[in-house]
Amino acid sequence: MSTYLDIQNVENLDNQFKKFSDLNINELDTISGKVLQILVEALQDTHGNIREIAASALGELGDKRATTYLINSLKDPNTEVRRNSAGALGKLQDHESIHALGEALNDDSSDVRYWAVEALAQFQEPEAVKYMIDILLEFDEFVSSIANDALIHLTNPKVIPVLKEQIKNPKTSIRALIVEVLGKIGTEDAVEPLVEALKDDNASVRKNAVLALGKIHSPMAVEALTEALKDNDKYVRGNAAIALGQIGDKDAVKPLCEALKDNDTFVRISAASVLWELHDIRAVKPLCESLKDDDSNVRYGAAWALGELKNSGALSPLKDALKDPNEQVRRRAAQSLGQIGDLQGVDYLINAYGDPSDNVRKSVLEALGKFRDQKVSECLCLALGDSNKEIRTKSAELIF
Repeated sequence: MSTYLDIQNVENLDNQFKKFSDLNINELDTISGKVLQILVEALQDTHGNIREIAASALGELGDKRATTYLINSLKDPNTEVRRNSAGALGKLQDHESIHALGEALNDDSSDVRYWAVEALAQFQEPEAVKYMIDILLEFDEFVSSIANDALIHLTNPKVIPVLKEQIKNPKTSIRALIVEVLGKIGTEDAVEPLVEALKDDNASVRKNAVLALGKIHSPMAVEALTEALKDNDKYVRGNAAIALGQIGDKDAVKPLCEALKDNDTFVRISAASVLWELHDIRAVKPLCESLKDDDSNVRYGAAWALGELKNSGALSPLKDALKDPNEQVRRRAAQSLGQIGDLQGVDYLINAYGDPSDNVRKSVLEALGKFRDQKVSECLCLALGDSNKEIRTKSAELIF
């Protein structure tokens, strides 16, 4: 026989304890004191499975007065009791338990360590974060992955000072994780440590830092990101260009235009794809020059950006792009001429209707559809006899 409870009724007892979580607050206020006493006494039972059930039930009960007792049970000789006590403390979320849960990370059982990490993850507090960072060095990959996932979901700016301390952690994977988390928290307080991370020896850490700064959208990062455009790693440079576009500060126009001449294709594509976001006519001429780039992806990005900028200075270069050897570039050039909306582009588009590609001719007609001009109507009528059914349908839609 158990000291306090009949061992033969363990299953029934477990079911009864679980029912307490379904009671409304008034009912709990009435009986919680009595229930708490019963469960606390059960934590002292001579049978391990009774103590195990009692620990779980205290978590379901949700009464923070159980915190001290559950902390003591983290040293129970029974692994399942320690495991359930850690899980229960996570549900109670009493800050008094953080230190004890941190100590439980040294438990001999990986199961207990797992639930201690899960519990600490419920606290978005600096002290809990310190313990979770420590567990990242844990040999048990499963347990450390839980800490990793928990850190990824941090949102409380109060933990930034703790994260800042880890910017120079000797383990590369931790530094990379920290800068990613700082980006997700996304407050101005995260900018300083992220700028510091741009000096990291590891390219992956630097890349994570530029991505994080782009998410924060802080003008405070523009100078550092501009410097990152000179990084020796192409992915750092390319993502720095993207981040500068996301921030949208016009001080980035000149360095981004210079990045259009980078020796790496990814960097040039990145610069071309974001320059339009700055809405600055200084980008028009460099983008027009990029329409002659050796890489078709860069040329496509430049044509796309020029359409978004809607500046008539791009008309003649886009006219030339209508003869590009790459079909997608020709399509994008036609679409951009339609976006700019200058009547001078009508003749360029009409001439391009003779393109051998069905896709290009369709894009040409769609661009022409943005204009109201007699020459456009004549071209649309001509397209009613196109060999491609989809084009004939599109021209009919535009006419009628």
